[in-house]
Amino acid sequence: MKKYITRIYGMAGTVEKADRDFADFAEEIGFENIPIHRYNDSKETDREMSSRIDGILGRVARGDMIIHQYPTWNSPRFEKRLLQKMQSWGLICGAMIHDIPNWVNGPSKWNSTFPEEHAMRYDFLIVHTKRMADEFRKRGYDKPIFENIFFDYASDMPINEMTFEKQVYTAGNPRKAKALLAWDNDAKLLMYGGNPDNFIENNMTGRNIVYKGMVPADELPREFTGGFGLVYYQDIPEEDNWSARYAGFNGPHKLSSYLAAGLPVIVESYMPSADFIVAHKLGFVIDDITQVDAKIAELSAKDYAEMVAATKRFAGLLRSGYFTKRVMSEVAAFAFTENTGDINVLRY
Repeated sequence: MKKYITRIYGMAGTVEKADRDFADFAEEIGFENIPIHRYNDSKETDREMSSRIDGILGRVARGDMIIHQYPTWNSPRFEKRLLQKMQSWGLICGAMIHDIPNWVNGPSKWNSTFPEEHAMRYDFLIVHTKRMADEFRKRGYDKPIFENIFFDYASDMPINEMTFEKQVYTAGNPRKAKALLAWDNDAKLLMYGGNPDNFIENNMTGRNIVYKGMVPADELPREFTGGFGLVYYQDIPEEDNWSARYAGFNGPHKLSSYLAAGLPVIVESYMPSADFIVAHKLGFVIDDITQVDAKIAELSAKDYAEMVAATKRFAGLLRSGYFTKRVMSEVAAFAFTENTGDINVLRY
C-alpha cells in the first residue's frame, strides 16, 4: 500500500504555509505528494472536472491511502467529486482538517457551503485537538480520529535572542479580534497583518498600539525580539462569536508561528492549549486582555528567561515536524481494511 498526501498550490499566507509544511514533513516519512491547484471551476463542466481529478489521482491504485488536506478552497462541487472519485477507486481516504469553515464563520456566511458534512464522509480524520475530535463525535462521526495537537512550523531562520520587554505581538485578521483595537495596557501592542479599507485606523480606540504592516508568514519570526505573542479571539460581539467558539477547540497556526520563533505566548484560558502552555512554561494564560499588564508584572527576569529557554526547546520540535510525523506515523500504522466501506472502527 502506498501512502499519499495532497498539497494545495495557489493559496497565500498562513493557509498556504500550514498546508505546505504538513505535506513536506509527511513526505519525510514516506508519504508521496499529490498536488492540487486552486482554481475557478465555475465554467468547468462535470466531465472536464472529472478528467481533471483523474489526472490528479493518476498515480494511485486500489487499496492505497490518501490523506486530503481539507479544504482546498476550491468549490464544494470539486471537494465532493474528488472524494467520490477517491472512494470509487477503492482508496482509504482520510482528511487532515485545517478548517471547517461553517464552524469558523457561522452558517450565514458565504463559506457555509463547506459544512462539516463534507469532512464526515471521509474514512478517518486528523484533527487539531481532542476537543475538536469530541465535537465531531457529538455530531455523529464514528470512524477513526487522530489528533495532531500542534501545527508544525518549518523555518530555517535563526531564533532571535528574546529580551524581557513589555510588548505583545499579534498577527492576523484584525476583524477577528476587534477588541484588540481598544487595547488599554501599558505594554505595547505590535500588530501585523492585512488592513483592508484602513480598518485598524478607522476602529482604533485604544493606546500603545503600533501597526507594523503585512509581513510574509515565512519572514515573521525575524520580527520577534522579545515580549510575548498573543492569541486572542474572545471579545468578538456575541452575535458574531463563531471565531471565539471555534478557538475553543482548534489549534491555531498563529500559536505555532510564535512558538517556532522562540517567542513565549499569551493564550486565553478557554483554549485547548492553555494547560499545556502553563505546564511547559511556554507563556501564560489570561481570561481577558485587561489582565496583560498585571500578568507581566508578576514575572521576574528569571521567570522570563526560563520561558524563553523552554520555548526555544519547543521550537526545535515544531521546526523539525515532530507533531506531523508523530500523527502520520500513527495513521500509517493503523489497521485499516482494504474495503473502505468496512471501516467503522472507533479510534478511542
